[in-house]
Amino acid sequence: MKNYNDIFKKVSKKNKEIYTIYNDPISQVLLCRLSNIITPILIILKFTPNFITFINFVLAALMGFFIILGVGNFFYVGIGCYFFYRVLDFCDGSVARYHKSSTFFGRYIDGLVDIFRDSFLLLSLSIFSLNFLDSQNLFYLGITAALLTIADNLILDRYASLIRWSNQENNTRMKPYIVRSSSFQFTKIYCDIYSIALAMLFLIDSESNGFIYTMTVIFVLFIISFLRTFLIHLYQAHISLSGGAKVKNSAKELKKRKKN
Repeated sequence: MKNYNDIFKKVSKKNKEIYTIYNDPISQVLLCRLSNIITPILIILKFTPNFITFINFVLAALMGFFIILGVGNFFYVGIGCYFFYRVLDFCDGSVARYHKSSTFFGRYIDGLVDIFRDSFLLLSLSIFSLNFLDSQNLFYLGITAALLTIADNLILDRYASLIRWSNQENNTRMKPYIVRSSSFQFTKIYCDIYSIALAMLFLIDSESNGFIYTMTVIFVLFIISFLRTFLIHLYQAHISLSGGAKVKNSAKELKKRKKN
């Protein structure tokens, strides 16, 4: 127990420095605080960060399965899996920082599994809407949100990779991510509303209009997030990559260099 307490204090102190209500959504801060309770157990059991990420992938799959199954309390078990995922999502990073074993591969698979989580969530909620709410409109809205969520992440990764390439080619120091106060505030509000809406599904009768409205809010929030990402990054890419940023080495030249 002493070992647990020592680890808990160390992990909690570090996470308090990283995640604050001033810099992060309130929902994220609360879930991070819950992760502080679980992380010491995972460290004592010698779970690696990548193994925790794998557990999260399994949780994401189970979440989708239970929501689609939808019978009895299975839907609520699926939503519970989602929130447990969100808690564990802090644990892998905490374990890596505790052991000072953070790697870019770990960050890569963590981000990849997060994309699977959101896609599985939206797809399963869409199928649930069709099978149990008998709503084709919600089904198509959810499918659209799921596809656009994947596109959202593709835009972020594509923008970042091209900015880094441009920096290398032109000796510039542009940031591969966009930081704006307005965008930052939107992200905080968006994350909290979306988390509250999902939590509300536990409390609202699935046969009520309130349940349908809440599902609609969840889908629309993901679509708005995509539109925001698309427009902001298109505008910023036009400014950053159109003028002085030139591609000095063509694909053919790069192939020649590799052969030589």
